[in-house]
Amino acid sequence: MKGRCNIGWRARIASVRKCARCLWLFVLCVVFCQPELNGGSVLSQGTNHVFREMALAVGHSSTEFRVSRLRARLDLPRSSVPLTVLRGDKSVEDTQQITPVTYLPFVAREAGAPMRELRALWVTRYDWTSLEAAARPEALDEIVAKASGAGFNVLLFQVRAAGDAYYTPGLEPWAARLSGGPISETLGVDPGWDPLAYLIDAAHAVGLEVHAYVNVYTAWQSPNDPTEGFLWPPATTPPQMFDRFTYGPRYQAHPGEYGLGYTWRQYDEQGVPMPLQRGQYLWASPGVDLVADHVTAVVEDIIQRYPVDGLHLDQVRYAGAQYSYDPFSIESAGGEPSETRADWQRDRVTMLVRRLRDAVRATRPEAMVSAAVWP
Repeated sequence: MKGRCNIGWRARIASVRKCARCLWLFVLCVVFCQPELNGGSVLSQGTNHVFREMALAVGHSSTEFRVSRLRARLDLPRSSVPLTVLRGDKSVEDTQQITPVTYLPFVAREAGAPMRELRALWVTRYDWTSLEAAARPEALDEIVAKASGAGFNVLLFQVRAAGDAYYTPGLEPWAARLSGGPISETLGVDPGWDPLAYLIDAAHAVGLEVHAYVNVYTAWQSPNDPTEGFLWPPATTPPQMFDRFTYGPRYQAHPGEYGLGYTWRQYDEQGVPMPLQRGQYLWASPGVDLVADHVTAVVEDIIQRYPVDGLHLDQVRYAGAQYSYDPFSIESAGGEPSETRADWQRDRVTMLVRRLRDAVRATRPEAMVSAAVWP
C-alpha cells in the first residue's frame, strides 16, 4: 500500500507540473481581446502580468486581470455573471461567482457568444524575404496555400520590423528586404507591389484572416553586413524613425519632425544610450511620449488603409532589465530609480497598448488585438 501511495503522489505531482507548463504556454502564446462581460469581464480586462511589460489594457480601465504564477487575481467586487464556461471540450452554461482569485484554467466568454478557435501562424519578414534578392508575390502565395492546407485560420503578417514598412508607406519607408541588396541602397525603394494588400486578397480568398503584426519599440536594425560602412539608415522619404527622432530638423519639408538627439533611445543603468550595433535592434524608450504618438499614428494608418482582421504586437516591452534610464524616464518617474519607478515603466507600456487597442476599435470594432509576450 505504501508503495502504491508513493506512486500515486508522484503521478499527481507530475500531472501538476505538466499543467503548470501548459498554463504558462497559454499565457505566452496569445492574449486576445474578448468581448466584455455584463458587469465586468474576465479575460478581456487589462492584463497586468508579473512581467507586466506586456500589460494588455483591453477592458475597463478600473478592472485589471493580474497573473501571479498560476493564478489570476481579479480586482472586482463579488458578483454573479452569466458565462459560457469551457470545461475540456464542452461548453457549459453557468453562473460564475466572481471572487478576488480566479484560476487560469477558467476561461469564459459572454453567455451566448459564438465559440471560435484561433489557429494563428506567424509570418515574419524572414519567412519570405532576403537581402540577396527581391521579394516575390509567389512566396506569399505559397505561404497562404500551406497555411490553409495545414488548417490555420489566421496569419499574423509582419508589416513593421524596425521603423520600416512591408506595405505602401504612410509614415515609414519601404523595408529594404523587399527590394533585396545593401540596406544603404534599398531602404525606402518601392518594390513595385504592396505585400500587405496582396496577402490580404490571397488570404481572404481562401478564408484566412490577416492580422497586422507590428514590432512596437524597435526603431532601427543596423546592417549586419560588415561591407556596409554606416550603421544608421540612409535618408529616405518618408524618413526612417531613427532619422526622424534623432535629426528632425533635417526634414523640414516633413510634418511631425522630432529631432531629440539620443534622448529618445533606451538608456542602460549607467545612463548610457543604447548604441548602434551590427545586426542589433535599437530600441525606443516607452518613457518618451512622442514615441507612443508615433507608433500609434503608424498603427492608425495601417488600420485605416487596409482591411486587416486584427493587430498583433511584438517587442512591446523594454529591451532588458537594465533599461531604461533615459532622461525622459528619469524625470517623469520622479528622479532616481525606486520601487515606484518599476510600476511607472509598466504603466507606460500599458498606456501605449491601451491607445493601440482604442485605435483599432475606433476603426474596426470587430478586429482582434493580440500580443507575443514574455513570462
